[in-house]
Amino acid sequence: QAMPFVKKQRVNSVRAVWAYGGAMSLQYMAEAITDSLIELAPKQ
Repeated sequence: QAMPFVKKQRVNSVRAVWAYGGAMSLQYMAEAITDSLIELAPKQ
Protein backbone atom coordinates (compact mmCIF):
# COMPACT_ATOMS: atom_id res chain seq x y z
CA GLN A 1 0.00 0.00 0.00
CA ALA A 2 3.00 2.28 0.30
CA MET A 3 4.01 1.91 -3.36
CA PRO A 4 3.35 5.02 -5.47
CA PHE A 5 1.22 3.25 -8.08
CA VAL A 6 -1.00 1.81 -5.33
CA LYS A 7 -1.40 5.21 -3.67
CA LYS A 8 -2.50 6.61 -7.05
CA GLN A 9 -4.92 3.67 -7.45
CA ARG A 10 -3.16 2.52 -10.62
CA VAL A 11 -3.82 -1.18 -10.06
CA ASN A 12 -6.20 -3.49 -11.85
CA SER A 13 -7.06 -7.17 -11.95
CA VAL A 14 -6.55 -9.49 -14.90
CA ARG A 15 -9.30 -11.94 -15.82
CA ALA A 16 -8.66 -15.63 -15.17
CA VAL A 17 -6.82 -17.48 -17.95
CA TRP A 18 -6.03 -21.19 -18.22
CA ALA A 19 -2.21 -21.27 -18.39
CA TYR A 20 -1.69 -24.89 -19.48
CA GLY A 21 -2.48 -24.87 -23.17
CA GLY A 22 0.63 -23.83 -25.03
CA ALA A 23 0.63 -21.03 -27.56
CA MET A 24 -3.11 -20.38 -27.43
CA SER A 25 -3.00 -19.92 -23.66
CA LEU A 26 -0.16 -17.46 -24.11
CA GLN A 27 -2.28 -15.50 -26.58
CA TYR A 28 -5.26 -15.43 -24.21
CA MET A 29 -3.01 -14.32 -21.35
CA ALA A 30 -1.49 -11.55 -23.48
CA GLU A 31 -4.98 -10.36 -24.45
CA ALA A 32 -6.12 -10.39 -20.81
CA ILE A 33 -3.08 -8.34 -19.72
CA THR A 34 -3.58 -5.93 -22.63
CA ASP A 35 -7.26 -5.43 -21.75
CA SER A 36 -6.34 -4.75 -18.12
CA LEU A 37 -3.68 -2.20 -19.09
CA ILE A 38 -6.05 -0.45 -21.50
CA GLU A 39 -8.55 -0.04 -18.65
CA LEU A 40 -5.83 1.70 -16.62
CA ALA A 41 -4.74 4.00 -19.43
CA PRO A 42 -5.69 7.65 -18.98
CA LYS A 43 -8.74 8.63 -21.00
CA GLN A 44 -8.17 11.34 -23.60
